[in-house]
Amino acid sequence: MADGGRVRVVNGAGTISTIVGTGASGSIASPTYSDSLASGTPALSASLASLSSIALGLNGQLYLATFSQLLRLTPAGKLVTVRAVIPSGLSRGEFIPGDYAHIAVDAHGDIYVGSGSTGWSIYRVAPDGVATDLGYARRSGGSAAVLAFGPGGVVEADNGMSIVRIEGSKLVTSYTFNNVPGTDWFTLTYFAVASNGTVYADDVGGGGFQRYQQLASVAHDHVAVLWQHRNAN
Repeated sequence: MADGGRVRVVNGAGTISTIVGTGASGSIASPTYSDSLASGTPALSASLASLSSIALGLNGQLYLATFSQLLRLTPAGKLVTVRAVIPSGLSRGEFIPGDYAHIAVDAHGDIYVGSGSTGWSIYRVAPDGVATDLGYARRSGGSAAVLAFGPGGVVEADNGMSIVRIEGSKLVTSYTFNNVPGTDWFTLTYFAVASNGTVYADDVGGGGFQRYQQLASVAHDHVAVLWQHRNAN
């Protein structure tokens, strides 16, 4: 689990241990790739500028996303930089722009990055470090797309009121929560996918003096509202 500037593990006996980070956050001068932790830094002495997302890859490898950097934890307990370059380059450099809010790693070792500084794009980073812009997706009201895995390792992402499936280099709508019966204009905040394919999604929103929280599930295209709370204050 990501806990501030640390990554912590809870074992079967309930013991919590830290495997990455000191818990002290570092500073960021500007949202560029150069504001990064030195590759090869011992994980337990790392002062992370931010820690927005973690993901497990092939053979249990741990990947981390900070505000401006992708990192991998080595078996020797060091954090190394993951190369992520767009071949055509960008006006401000070749690397994927910062704000790596969410990441996921598929069964082929490709890393998917939800980057919020270029219109909430999703990038796929191949094992050789070459990045491809797959298109626009976003977290409603937030900075970047929320990424999750469905059955078979299919990556899905939050796109406002819908969840989009990444198929090749395309984003295809798989579920939509627009005007779901029994909900108040459901807009996604986060979502997760169970092993049987059921999607669980939550929403926290509202305007003026009215706030609401909602939790819904989608199984075989059937949407069910599991919980709802409205606060008139």
